[in-house]
Amino acid sequence: MKTAAPRRPGGWALAGVVLAGLGSLALSGPPGLVLSALALAAILAPPPRLHAGVWVWLHGAVLCVTGVTALLGPPTFAFALLVAWLLAHRTWTGRSGDDLRVALLLATLLLLLGAVATESILLAPLFVVYAGLLPVALLRAELQDTGEAAPRALEALVGMGAAVLTGALFVVLPRLDGGYGGRSQGLGARFPDDVTLGVEGLVSDDGAEVMRLRVTDPEGFPVPGPFHVRGRALDRFDGARWSVGTPVERAPWDATWDLRAEVELEPLGGDLLFGLPDLLRVEGIGAQALPGGAFSARSATRVASYRTFSRGVTLADIDTTDVEPWLQLPAVDPRMRPLAWTVAADEADPAVVARALTDWIGATYTYVDTPPPPEGDPLAWFLFDTRAGHCEYFASALVILLRERGIPARLATGFYSGELGDDGYVVVRRGNAHAWVEVRTEHGWATLDPTPASALPAVDTGGFRARMDALLAAWYRDVVEYDMNAQFAAYGAIGRQVLFSGEGAQKSPIRAGLFGMLLVVGGMIALLVAVRATLARLGAPARGPRPDALARLCGEARAAVRSRGWALPPELPPAAAAEWLQARVGDAAEPFFRLAALTYAARYGGEDAGPRIVEARACVRALRRIPRPNQVVASTSTKDARAG
Repeated sequence: MKTAAPRRPGGWALAGVVLAGLGSLALSGPPGLVLSALALAAILAPPPRLHAGVWVWLHGAVLCVTGVTALLGPPTFAFALLVAWLLAHRTWTGRSGDDLRVALLLATLLLLLGAVATESILLAPLFVVYAGLLPVALLRAELQDTGEAAPRALEALVGMGAAVLTGALFVVLPRLDGGYGGRSQGLGARFPDDVTLGVEGLVSDDGAEVMRLRVTDPEGFPVPGPFHVRGRALDRFDGARWSVGTPVERAPWDATWDLRAEVELEPLGGDLLFGLPDLLRVEGIGAQALPGGAFSARSATRVASYRTFSRGVTLADIDTTDVEPWLQLPAVDPRMRPLAWTVAADEADPAVVARALTDWIGATYTYVDTPPPPEGDPLAWFLFDTRAGHCEYFASALVILLRERGIPARLATGFYSGELGDDGYVVVRRGNAHAWVEVRTEHGWATLDPTPASALPAVDTGGFRARMDALLAAWYRDVVEYDMNAQFAAYGAIGRQVLFSGEGAQKSPIRAGLFGMLLVVGGMIALLVAVRATLARLGAPARGPRPDALARLCGEARAAVRSRGWALPPELPPAAAAEWLQARVGDAAEPFFRLAALTYAARYGGEDAGPRIVEARACVRALRRIPRPNQVVASTSTKDARAG
């Protein structure tokens, strides 16, 4: 006869928590995916019927594998391997409520291990499932040993309430840092500090929004795009890699600005600020100048709002003095110098030469997003062999050919966009990342872009992909990058609505933030107290008269008798106490006899105490009016006198 497999405790609540933990581990990378798949297969398999000694050997083998894994690979993966094995073992062998609690703890450890290793947006639904099902599983653990089951409606109420409370606590609890385990990587990848030809470059079709900017002239009129938005400029080239080699520039020329940009920058995994070239200064945020014409701001992990001031520089009056850093050439292919002189060879004006080389490169070479890996010198491979590449190849080729002609130039990286949003701001997306060229003039840096106009970066903002990119951006902005600064800003927004009107909020941002914090935290505490009281009322037995209510009234009757001056012995039961009182006050003790009868009928006779509560309370009130000892003595003396 085939024996049915023993029932596993926890049911679907435990299964949901375990799946959330394994799902989080699977998001951490290929090793975590393989480990979670193996653990899931083991849990779904029929529980093996093994002798206790066999389990001991299996545990020892797993410990040995875990130790070797910790020595040869990441310790976190070794720990995850051990936890996954213990979780499978517990779900196989557990039968009691304590076993269920241990399984829930192990699943929680897997969830946290996976969350530390990834910032995937898929963590959001996993945490919601975990937060909603964990209290349900704990409720089942409490009832596991008794064999009872909670009503499904109560389980649903507990699960939904726990999920909502978890989200509220995420918003309210003090933040120690943004992201997971340190500074976050922003929208999934840091904007590169350098450019290396032949490896994955700036080209991307990611539609996640990284910044918005509104550009005006000195008179406040809007300036139409599209715009090059520079992050940094790279001037040192080693034949394959561009990097920053010059110190912080101190421009000797007039700093009159032509373009003002109001920028709202999403976190990009660093403190680099972006603005229109040629960037002069940054206001509205604590910015400092960096080498390569860049600016940075400390702790720019949240949306940064600031203003930039730039000048529009033309190619007129190219500077050819004291420009050695921007004429540096590595050991390039010897064919490059003759190639540079095949265009506008007889032209003496550097501006004309620069424009001619720019147009020639754009018309001669083909733009492709993903060129094949280069063979040997990547720039020579682009210019003489494949003759196709992306913007980094186009810009690098122009810089080197300009330098061969004695024209100071450098490579700039940032974004290129002209997408106008509904609010009048130009929207810049990660897929707008771009590289171009800047030429040194006596008035600043002039922009040249050799990439064909038809290949300039553009992002498809329609359909499902755009909505997913927007969701991804919101995830990183509102969850991964949610830190104390963002929390206090949210508190301030609430406080300003309550405390201030007009410009008062701008004058007291700290006061508004503290007041908003008090409102939110106080509201959360009040909500928790209300929930606790509601659960206590739901969990308490149904209200109504109970047998112990009559016993309580008996206690009140004893107190009433003592308050009238009678030393009623506390050890006497109700009937004996009534007889004791009758011997002293006579018929006035009758309410006590009636109260004792009601109490015994409810306690031992099984009668409903409800209908008798009113009568019992009347008995107590009557006992509060019994005569005092001196009144009884006086009454007795009067009777004796009359009899005499």
